[in-house]
Amino acid sequence: MDYIKDIGLILNEGLHKLPNYLRYIPLMVAIQVVVSLLMEGSLLVIGGIGVVGGILLAIIRAGLYSLYLFGLRHAMDLNNYKSMRIQEGLMYHFRDVYVAFFVIYILQLLASTVGIPYFDLILMVVFSALPEAIYLGTSYGFDNLTEALEFIKENWYFWIPLTFLMGAALSAVGYGTTLFVPILFGRLNATFIVRTILHLLLWTIFALIRGVLFKIMYQSSMRKRKYMSRFYS
Repeated sequence: MDYIKDIGLILNEGLHKLPNYLRYIPLMVAIQVVVSLLMEGSLLVIGGIGVVGGILLAIIRAGLYSLYLFGLRHAMDLNNYKSMRIQEGLMYHFRDVYVAFFVIYILQLLASTVGIPYFDLILMVVFSALPEAIYLGTSYGFDNLTEALEFIKENWYFWIPLTFLMGAALSAVGYGTTLFVPILFGRLNATFIVRTILHLLLWTIFALIRGVLFKIMYQSSMRKRKYMSRFYS
């Protein structure tokens, strides 16, 4: 019963705060289009170089993810988007993103060697709060992974169902849980265009919702939320 009541408290607070962040939808959609174009352009240019190309693509991907998370950080702070600097965004979370990708890659490599079934799904659940921990948390580098795990441990009853619901919605109308969308490739027909637009809009709305809800849960606890609700009931 406490879990259900806490979910209600979180949703109630989130719904009151979310409208303040919706004005960032155009900005975040624009950033997603830009990073998708840059990523697919990079794949065209250096995708077939081999090991060196793989390393370069990993660096580029980390920079582009950093830029997107920097945009979300900007939105969550309710800053004027005109003050954003792309160069700063590419590097702001670069180290944290690259470390996260490296750890996940090593875990996937070990899992494939051992033969753990559905390991990618397990990773998606276990580290589902990692993006938010990187751009909204207080840790850096490897500690971001620990912070993301601690967050899931405390808020699993809310965050895991939320992750599956959002993932299912994105898979149904878009391209699944992927930041980069096929802007350059694909058949340019009505279905492709509509699907791309829906993915961009849903991804952005979900990213903003996750950011708002993460801040609520990260800055409090079930006990604190239950205690504070007495003053507003």
